[in-house]
Amino acid sequence: MGLNGGMYVCDFCTSFITHDQAARYEIEVDNRNEGVCGIVHFCSKECQRRYLERRERRSLEAASREREARMLEQQQAMLEQQQKQAEKKRKEEEHQAFLAKCVNIDGAYYSQDKTTLLEVDKTVRRLNVLDGVIEIAKEACKDCAELKSVTLPESLEELEENAFGFCSSLREIKFPKSLKIIGKWALYGTGLETIEIPDGVEEIGVAAFAECKNLQSVSLPESIKKYHSAIFYKDVSLKEVKLPEGMTEIPKEMFQECKSLSEIQIPSTLKKIGIWAFENCKSLVSVQHILNQVEELEGGAFKNTGVTEITIPANIKTFKTYEYKIEGDFFGKRIDGAFSYCESLKSVTIAEGIEKIGEDLFLACKALETVSLPSTLKSIENSAFGGCKKLNSIAFPENLERIAESAFSYTSVTLPDKFKKKEDLNKDKVKVKTETTHTTTKSTVATVEKIGGILGSKLGSAVSSLKENDNIQNTINETKDAFKKAFGGLFGKK
Repeated sequence: MGLNGGMYVCDFCTSFITHDQAARYEIEVDNRNEGVCGIVHFCSKECQRRYLERRERRSLEAASREREARMLEQQQAMLEQQQKQAEKKRKEEEHQAFLAKCVNIDGAYYSQDKTTLLEVDKTVRRLNVLDGVIEIAKEACKDCAELKSVTLPESLEELEENAFGFCSSLREIKFPKSLKIIGKWALYGTGLETIEIPDGVEEIGVAAFAECKNLQSVSLPESIKKYHSAIFYKDVSLKEVKLPEGMTEIPKEMFQECKSLSEIQIPSTLKKIGIWAFENCKSLVSVQHILNQVEELEGGAFKNTGVTEITIPANIKTFKTYEYKIEGDFFGKRIDGAFSYCESLKSVTIAEGIEKIGEDLFLACKALETVSLPSTLKSIENSAFGGCKKLNSIAFPENLERIAESAFSYTSVTLPDKFKKKEDLNKDKVKVKTETTHTTTKSTVATVEKIGGILGSKLGSAVSSLKENDNIQNTINETKDAFKKAFGGLFGKK
């Protein structure tokens, strides 16, 4: 090891040595595991030998530890695999014991009293459920990819969770009038093209018909009392929906990602649109009939839909936002307004009687050009029109009391003076002063240029006279006259 002053330290016994000694016994090593890399020096051949022996011993010990660690990992992996296989075998044995107690009819397994369908073989293509069955159990037909048709008995009252989930070949199913409950994910990811839910069904669970990619139309009965979220989530072929009288709320995410949805009939009882109820329904161009009916819009209710123009009527009393977080997102949290990110929206009219435009209501509506505000409006909240890049001007009502700081961020809208910050007002004054100064400067330059032209002409005449006239005094007098004539025309004879 080299030190200042030309001295070295033996890398084995740590004694001080000279440059000559160090040069005599040195080797190049690359042992990053021990933090040694480069030239090492020794005081004697013996220290060099012992250092190499120690290094070799440590290397062998490290290799041995590494082998032991690998063997331990392999043993642990084998043990885990054996445990998984044992658990799988145990479950299979339990499952077989369970099936042995069931009544097997054509690959369908029923409870002993034949009131519950418990399981169906994955190879079954046509299923005729026995009369007398009251419920189809949780995951009874889940992942039956070859199942194409199902006949349900008039005794059936409930489809439990995931009863027919991911039966991708199932194109049609006829529900009996006795059916009361359709559980969550009951027909998730099936190939259904049409459904007819009978009058008598009282509850539809979470995502019951979600991701049914072939489903095109839906009509719901008035008997339904309880709707859960995301019932028709991501049904990308769904075009027409008829909602029943008595329904008061479209719940959270009910039609989210239904990109073909273009027509929806609503009841006179509807009062509320839930969070993200129609988010990303790109084909939904007209929603005015919905707005004219409801009283409350939750955050993201019509986010990123295909609406082109809307009038917000006075019957809507509440505009809510929805705040959420995205893991790893730079912004930390997001807030959605009812019409945020509607990229086709061009015109908005706020009806008389409305006093407040809520936070993020029209956030990032990039095509929005025209906004009409009522005389009753009192406040415009944060980011209400933020990011509406084509919005250049708005006529603000005289009685407006508040415009939040970011209400028109990233737009070209000029706020009334009473809502501007002091620094913004100062900027406006500086701008006006600069423009005035610029105008005056241009006028002065033009005047000077005019003077220069006249002077050039008169002085040129004077110089010519000087060349032709030998009398110096006459030349001086003519030059004076030239100056008087040049400036006299601009500033008066004085």
